[in-house]
Amino acid sequence: MSKLEKKIKEERKYFDPHEPTPGHREKFIDLLDAEPELQQTKSIGNIWLKIAATMLILISIGAVAFNFITESKSNAQNVLLIEYNEDFQSVLTYYDEKAASKMQEIEKLSPDDEQAYRVKKAVQQQFEDLDISIAAIEKDYQKNPENEKLKAAMINSKRNKVKVMDQVIQQLNMANHQLF
Repeated sequence: MSKLEKKIKEERKYFDPHEPTPGHREKFIDLLDAEPELQQTKSIGNIWLKIAATMLILISIGAVAFNFITESKSNAQNVLLIEYNEDFQSVLTYYDEKAASKMQEIEKLSPDDEQAYRVKKAVQQQFEDLDISIAAIEKDYQKNPENEKLKAAMINSKRNKVKVMDQVIQQLNMANHQLF
């Protein structure tokens, strides 16, 4: 039992015999009627507080997204700025050119433009994993350019791209021979 309840029970004799003063009921009703106005001002204050909190959250999310985007762009630019020695660069260029020529061969072997588009899209989807691994290897290579294992891994990744394209070309050749 709280102190207030205890006090009311002890002083009950004082409260029970007295009637409320005249006009008490009207004052009480006026107070009840006036309370919604108080609630409206509170709700208006709450609305502004909610708007401010929402704006703060949106600005925070925007700042985090901006930092993430600019950081990922700077990482991509760092990978592009890697300098290879001439021999290693020529090997990578060889496999890149070979992959480009294989892509042209795939386009020629496709019977129509729609199938060529679908085949190119499928090949590019297979390359996504290889490209991600190549980017990771290039990032490691940037930190340690003398590591021969990283060089070999980059060459193997480029070579695997060409192998995938050779398999696609082989499948297209088989499909074309079965059609005729």
